[in-house]
Amino acid sequence: MWGLKQRARWVLAGLLVCTGSAWADSTAVLETFPETGAFSAHYREDRGAVSVIDFAGNYNKTVNSRDNLEPRAVVAREFFRTHADNYDFLVVFTTFEFNSGDAAAFHLGLQNHIKGIGLPQYDHSTLFGSKGRLGGYIDMAALSRWVMDPLRPEFERVLAVMGHEMLHQWSGNVRFDQGQGPETALLGDDDSHWSDLLDTNASVLYGHKWRDNHDGTFTSEGFRKFLSPLDLYLAGLYRADEVPPMTLIVNPALDPRVTPEQGLLVHGTTISGTARTISIQDIITAEGERIPAAADSQKNFRLGFILLTPADQEVSESQIAGIEAVRRSFTERFAIWTGGRGTAEAFPEALPEFSTGTPGTIGGGDLRVDPLSLAQGFAWLRGRQQTEGFWRDKTTTVMRDTAVSLDVLSRFDSAFVRKSDALNWLGTQQTANVDYLARQARILAAGGRATEAAALRAQLLALRNGDGGWGLNAGFASDPLDSALAVLALAGQPDAPVTTVSAAADYLAAQRNSDGGWGNRPDSPSRTSVTATVVRALHAAGRDVAPLTVSFLAGRQNPDGGFGDSPSTAHDTANVLQVLMELDALASVRTADASNYLYTRQTVDGSWEGSTYATASVLAALQRFNLPNWALESLELQPAAPIDGDRVNVTARVLNDTA
Repeated sequence: MWGLKQRARWVLAGLLVCTGSAWADSTAVLETFPETGAFSAHYREDRGAVSVIDFAGNYNKTVNSRDNLEPRAVVAREFFRTHADNYDFLVVFTTFEFNSGDAAAFHLGLQNHIKGIGLPQYDHSTLFGSKGRLGGYIDMAALSRWVMDPLRPEFERVLAVMGHEMLHQWSGNVRFDQGQGPETALLGDDDSHWSDLLDTNASVLYGHKWRDNHDGTFTSEGFRKFLSPLDLYLAGLYRADEVPPMTLIVNPALDPRVTPEQGLLVHGTTISGTARTISIQDIITAEGERIPAAADSQKNFRLGFILLTPADQEVSESQIAGIEAVRRSFTERFAIWTGGRGTAEAFPEALPEFSTGTPGTIGGGDLRVDPLSLAQGFAWLRGRQQTEGFWRDKTTTVMRDTAVSLDVLSRFDSAFVRKSDALNWLGTQQTANVDYLARQARILAAGGRATEAAALRAQLLALRNGDGGWGLNAGFASDPLDSALAVLALAGQPDAPVTTVSAAADYLAAQRNSDGGWGNRPDSPSRTSVTATVVRALHAAGRDVAPLTVSFLAGRQNPDGGFGDSPSTAHDTANVLQVLMELDALASVRTADASNYLYTRQTVDGSWEGSTYATASVLAALQRFNLPNWALESLELQPAAPIDGDRVNVTARVLNDTA
């Protein structure tokens, strides 16, 4: 183990590793990892927001007294092989136990370019498959170590530990100087956590919230619950002048390096000592100012959640649901901890794929040079129906893709003959996932399977939360998307109480962001796809849609004419156009540009983006609302080079495909 000063000198020898109770320098060679073949990681699928990776090899924290970094680099590289390099932290759980030493979880710091936080400058992100974005690898170890049910009090521990590990990216390392040179008395266990004798407002990185009894004693009122002002300064979320003076209890008889788990200081403990006041300026004197300062620092952090499992082991819905509960709760908790100044987002972002023929790949090849052909689009979509009756872009989207594809083909394609196969498949699917239940119930009802649809609606009603909304699964906090999907399945159905649909609409209206849109969860940034779904749900519930929401959707039109959170996508464009048409609000957008975006994005195989979901969405938009599916060819101007004030005759050949 190296102390803080030694780490600064030896950082080039290895990665900074937080063990959960200690930091250490790995002595592994960082220029490359040996090609031993002892580890393998293979991406299996994204289940919701969790990326499942099959892993084989020794995943113990250390091997032969050195940090076992290679398997973690292999996992990260595999993740980035299939996902965009757009993550600040990877959060990794396992379905198997392994030897993690004395740590329940630990953090690998992969880079630091921030000055004034007590850490050296380094960047080893490329060894983990990132080109400079990835900051840390948070190893949360086996699922069996944690209570993953948000309704149980013990669930707080997994959130606090995850916050602890994330905070190690910036905090827990600074010294202070009050004129006698740098001192380390703020530091506790292994010089990488706060001293138990420091009043940190009960930071998750140790220290306590101490009450001064004004008689030479201090009583702990809590620990490991929040982020302290000092934590927030070091993370770049507070200015220096927002950090109040801190109290450090001086008592040579007490060891500040013993953690609460070892039994020295717990909530309610009273100790004796004298108060020493430490200011943020004392810390700046020792470490220098934080660069970048709060005004210029990163505020939004992207987390990727990974579950490692042996290749021959099935991953259960309950395991995914547990990680989803942590993901959702942590993103909410991080916003609370930071007073809304920082946000943590967690959702998978696959790499864009354009090739064909690879299993799991979504890509339709080159864009067409011939005119738009709806007939070819319908033929392509029919051809993507599987033998069992379903459609699938990815394993995690099969219910969505089947529902949308079946809907558009049933209504608009006279050549479609396998409707019963799709309905039969839908009727056999068992799930407790609200997203899936809602889509399944809605399409079965539309397909005349009234009994099956009613049973699914009963399940949906039983999963409703007290606030009127729905979460992804039972016990999950309500969110706008799942609530909107449930409303779309229930609205207008005789067995769905009007009061239930109305309460859900009230919930949705209350979750609207100040910009008029909705995000994946309450208070998260607004997203085009979620907003379009919520608007449809409110419309189905008979609610008026605020002009601000129409403005939000109109504002998501990009310079290329398409819609989306940038870049544009065919499915977002199609869905927004359908919503605006339902609201009779097409005049608020550049309709011709949007139509042209869709016309020119059909690929040579007849699809849009090689995706069943995108193709079905576009076909629905073009057919259901009779958008003008024309294109211009052989455009001629007379005069050929007009100037200001000239009268111009335009001659063009108009192509139209109404098939």
